[in-house]
Amino acid sequence: MKNQHEIIGAAVERVINCHGIVNRDTIAQEIMRDFIRISRANASVDERKLYEKAMVFVSPGRLE
Repeated sequence: MKNQHEIIGAAVERVINCHGIVNRDTIAQEIMRDFIRISRANASVDERKLYEKAMVFVSPGRLE
């Protein structure tokens, strides 16, 4: 199971490779796609919580 930082890192890598533009919105969207995918795959509660924490960490309004 990935930790929160690995989840964010993987999302950033995919965004860079696909879009070339990295900002909080695109990273948050990528993590949301992962979260939906793992939810459909019956991921554990702990794994879902890690994805939720990662989404909150990169959410655009977090530092405002």
